[in-house]
Parts: sequence; C-alpha cells; structure tokens
Amino acid sequence: MEALRAKFPEAKLVKAFSCVGHAHMVDHKFESKPTMFISGNDGDAKRQVTAVLDTFGWETEDMGSVKAARAIESLCC
Repeated sequence: MEALRAKFPEAKLVKAFSCVGHAHMVDHKFESKPTMFISGNDGDAKRQVTAVLDTFGWETEDMGSVKAARAIESLCC
C-alpha cells in the first residue's frame, strides 16, 4: 500500500478485506460479529468503506494511516 501511495499520491486509499477469504466477505456465517481492520490516507474514504462493512455485517477497527497496512497485510489468508 505504501508503494501505491508513493506512485499515486493523490489517490484515496483504504486497505480492507485482505485479511479474509472471499467466501466470508459478504453473508458470512460467523457466530459473532467479526472485525475488519482497515487503514488508509483519507478519512472520508475510510468512512465510506466503514459504511460498506456495516452493510456486510462487519465491525470496523481503524488501524490508522497507510503505514498500518503492513500489519494488516500480514494477516492475509
């Protein structure tokens, strides 16, 4: 994500959904409400992603800036 940020400095980037397989993104069957970690460089974009996550039944945990994507990327399935 940091490489994308450097290449496209004006882009509004949000890291989300990379820590869960596609089968669980929407209509998941978890026993409790799962948490999706996000990070990004634009507050409005993160609010939009949070609204999508709410619709899909996820709790959102904002990890902070683009640099926080490193921690999220290590959770990839």
